[in-house]
Amino acid sequence: HDLKELDKKYVWVPHGEDYGGITDRHVVASSELIVKVLNILAPLVTRPERYFLKALSGNPENAIRTHWTSESIFPHQVRRFPRPMYVGYQEGDMSRWGKKGRRKRKKKGHTRTEDGVFPKYVNEYYFATCFCKGGTVFDLKLNSSNWNYTDARQSFYCM
Repeated sequence: HDLKELDKKYVWVPHGEDYGGITDRHVVASSELIVKVLNILAPLVTRPERYFLKALSGNPENAIRTHWTSESIFPHQVRRFPRPMYVGYQEGDMSRWGKKGRRKRKKKGHTRTEDGVFPKYVNEYYFATCFCKGGTVFDLKLNSSNWNYTDARQSFYCM
């Protein structure tokens, strides 16, 4: 990031991967806001009733949104930027996603990226690579319900 371009009065997170909350993958915040942003563990332990049904039974993204709402960060102090990263795994990855990925690749014919990485989410990969090449995304559509990376690459437009 060019941090000079990000207004310090806001908390900055990448577009996407929110799953009903706020993405847990990346955050940029000023020194004035960082403790409020990251101090989620103490309220989670001291006030579990606030988080249990809504957040913890769902996902970490919901827990972050609940916490930021209680700190008056969300929605007014949250701003977005294009996603310059993607989650992936390599051959032999024994994480939960690596194992799932091997099953997906066999079933749907997924292939590696040019970097030799298997993206966890193909759309996230194409948004990130488009942004990093200086492009803007105006359309992303998949050709069929039984798509593979080749199909997605052909239907992705990066201007």
